[in-house]
Amino acid sequence: PLSSGVKEVLRSALSSSAGKILLRTLGRDAEISKITMITSEPGSGLQYLHSDACWSESGPRLISMFLALEDIKEDMGMTRFYADTYAPHCFPGGKWLPPPDEYSHPHPEAVEILQVHHNNKNCSPVSYELQAGDCVLMDSTTWHRGGNNISDRRRSILTIAFVAAARTKAGGQVKEDGDGKLRLGDFIASRTERKFFIS
Repeated sequence: PLSSGVKEVLRSALSSSAGKILLRTLGRDAEISKITMITSEPGSGLQYLHSDACWSESGPRLISMFLALEDIKEDMGMTRFYADTYAPHCFPGGKWLPPPDEYSHPHPEAVEILQVHHNNKNCSPVSYELQAGDCVLMDSTTWHRGGNNISDRRRSILTIAFVAAARTKAGGQVKEDGDGKLRLGDFIASRTERKFFIS
């Protein structure tokens, strides 16, 4: 179970525009499938390139939220996002590919795409300096990696994975999956949702 402190952090973060975007994209019944604390100590190296999920034509949409627990500056190793890698239409041939890394036998086209991102300033990876409480949302299939922490400070980020609720084939109604699951709507006040949909 989540501590009251973590619940309060989530409520605060989701009261912002991030919560409104998630409501619009996934709906109130989206499940929180994973919460992870990621820390990078001073001197930590570049993280290997990865995605948090693999593309699935039939699977529910997944979105990852990166929540800064402290101010994060460039020298602390900001996360680098390869924006045009989240869906099949981003790739030659219209097939999503997992990112290449040193621990696998990557698809040759994935290696070529990575080289294009590094050599072409128009599609190079993007990163953001964040203040404590800021967050970044991405499709969980997006290629990304944490940078080198060359500062004298620890970098701490809370990552939360949201998955769209399963729906029945008939009528598109949300399934009753039982109790015990954390859902987006549990952390967003109804007034936030009403304000978003009216505006």
